[in-house]
Amino acid sequence: MTNLSKTFDDSFKKEVIDLIKQGLKKELPTGAVYSASKKPPEGAREFTTDRGTKYWIPGKKDKEDSKAGQAKPKASSTPKTGREQFTDKQRAELSNEHDISQKNLSVEAEELHLFTVNDADIYRQRETPIIENLKKKMKKGVYERAKAEKLAKYMFDDASKKYDNSTSGHTFSPDERREAAAHWVKYFEDNYAFGAYD
Repeated sequence: MTNLSKTFDDSFKKEVIDLIKQGLKKELPTGAVYSASKKPPEGAREFTTDRGTKYWIPGKKDKEDSKAGQAKPKASSTPKTGREQFTDKQRAELSNEHDISQKNLSVEAEELHLFTVNDADIYRQRETPIIENLKKKMKKGVYERAKAEKLAKYMFDDASKKYDNSTSGHTFSPDERREAAAHWVKYFEDNYAFGAYD
């Protein structure tokens, strides 16, 4: 503090000591005391040293603006909704893929798909957690269709067992379950891109 009293006048010294006592110095941006060679912002406090050098300390508004400026890049770096992640062209392509998959679906795979998506227990226990998992991966940008199909196949394996128990022994082959899972993934992607899960 002795160096401060030699260099700065009493009013500046008093302001700095007050800031230190209140613990506000930590909240100020780096380099909180600026040379007056630059024009001070609105609301800044100006000081003059004994030697005639002018300094200023940013006011509250200045600090709020710097905090707001730091928060903006984080908010805009991640899309808020599934719909915002895709362009109109991408949405049209996904919708087209889903339609083609629907037309080319075998009768057995379609039966399994319909049974699965209409069963309340499977929806609650299997489909909802898978959708939540895939939504997170989509938002993070780490989604992979092949992994999604593998995950969906577990759901269709369970659905096949349940169908088998309820229809006196009808089973679906592994290929039919994979086909149903691949179709479900296209169904998910199409719905996600159009904001159905937002």
